[in-house]
Amino acid sequence: MEARRAHNPEVAGSNPAPATIETKGRDGDLRARPSPSVCAESQLDLRALLKGFLLDRKVEGLSLNTIDYYQGKLGNFLWYCENYEIPSGIGEVTTQHLREFLAYLRDTDHRFNSNCPRAKKPINSTTIQKYYRALSSLINFLIRE
Repeated sequence: MEARRAHNPEVAGSNPAPATIETKGRDGDLRARPSPSVCAESQLDLRALLKGFLLDRKVEGLSLNTIDYYQGKLGNFLWYCENYEIPSGIGEVTTQHLREFLAYLRDTDHRFNSNCPRAKKPINSTTIQKYYRALSSLINFLIRE
């Protein structure tokens, strides 16, 4: 029977080194600093963050249907943000904004300025839960990043 090797942080190559950016200090010496992640700045645009999220989902190997699901639900959220004056910087979006979006889904008869007949019908609780889950997945991704 073959013994399994345990993860050993002391072994070279066991943990990838954090990405760094070399910059010159005031004294002219090169200094390494950690490179920013996708979400390092709180003012990153929601559209750019959504692209990063969808790319991450592709890299994780999710099906095209699942990626389309995220793109549709979160794309509608972006439309709402742009048309209802929700801040575009992720650091400015609050839970109140998210609640207002979910209320918009429930209360609005003609959603997303769409000509689609489905956008003119009342939305059911299951669909609202799907939007909530998509938003939750995006937020959890941003927290991890």
